[in-house]
Amino acid sequence: MGDVMKRMILLSLILISAVFLSGCAESDDAGVSDEVQVEVSADELYSEITSNGGYKKWALFPGTEELAPGAGVHGDKVSIYVSNDVSAAIDAGDTIMPFESVIVKEGFNSEDQLEELVVMYKVEGYDPDNNDWFWALYSPGGAVSAEGKVDGCINCHEKKASNDFIFSGA
Repeated sequence: MGDVMKRMILLSLILISAVFLSGCAESDDAGVSDEVQVEVSADELYSEITSNGGYKKWALFPGTEELAPGAGVHGDKVSIYVSNDVSAAIDAGDTIMPFESVIVKEGFNSEDQLEELVVMYKVEGYDPDNNDWFWALYSPGGAVSAEGKVDGCINCHEKKASNDFIFSGA
């Protein structure tokens, strides 16, 4: 048997072994996660909600007004805007928002200056343990301060888990 033939056989055996071993590794459930990884970008979300007049064209959260007194950590005054699907779901009495729902809360200081923008975006499969909400916090200019599965947001809003993590409208 020639050297070329021996090398080809050896290479074939190595490839077959690698395929076999990778199949065995995949069948070991201990190291494999069934969790779906859904990627969301806070920068892309900001571009989406601010383009062409963006969220400022949306309805205010039902029962709220612009520059309403703030009751929490998001400012002395707040304005809360909702995408059309959120508005429709709330009008229908739903307690679970549809996927692709967006809620934007502007936080202002006592002089009516915007200090932060907080966004809840519902993405199917993103975080099932917390009703699939993606959280984002932005500076007034759009710089991302926090994004994703933000512990502070989740820990506060889980008090309203029965209302899809939303404080208003319950």
